[in-house]
Amino acid sequence: MHKAVQTEVVVDVYRPVGSWKKEPNSTAGVIDGKPVIFEYGPPADIPRLMENWFELYREIDQTIQSGDTQLNLESFMCT
Repeated sequence: MHKAVQTEVVVDVYRPVGSWKKEPNSTAGVIDGKPVIFEYGPPADIPRLMENWFELYREIDQTIQSGDTQLNLESFMCT
């Protein structure tokens, strides 16, 4: 235990490596000068949402022509 807590490695338990998230999370922002909380998808929805994102990415990726910088960027951002 002592060795685990004395490490210089920072571990975020809410950002597991190699698996989907298990806890709800959010981020804070400001809109029109007022603080707001942006809720992310609940843990149970993440596998489906990621599959939807990958499908969209694959569709956009198939249309990219060599040297098409804008489409490459859109593919990366999935906008």
